[in-house]
Amino acid sequence: MIIDRIENATLYYVLAPGIEEALEYIKNNDLSNTELGSYEIGKGKVRMIVNEYEQKCNDRVTMEAHRENIDVQYWVTGSELMGYAPLQSQSLLGPFDEEKDFGNYAADATFFKLWIFR
Repeated sequence: MIIDRIENATLYYVLAPGIEEALEYIKNNDLSNTELGSYEIGKGKVRMIVNEYEQKCNDRVTMEAHRENIDVQYWVTGSELMGYAPLQSQSLLGPFDEEKDFGNYAADATFFKLWIFR
């Protein structure tokens, strides 16, 4: 997990294919009025999902993990309760969905709140 400001995006371009494309899109577009939905950006290997939701208390949260894809999360406004734990210490709550590259895990994690300051 990396937590940083978009101004430092160039530091992370080398991490994996698509990271530069995703971060450049965030830097070069005003996302504050983007409608909710799913969008292909760039060459089609990068997908942007825009959503809003009510934060849950960490005693009612599960965690997700991917084996092939990487999430780049960017908050336009508000705050977020984030959790982190090594995947090896988590219990899978059902079969891993290979097609969607998604697994849902028990949230035995350390949680912290991220605030958006502009």
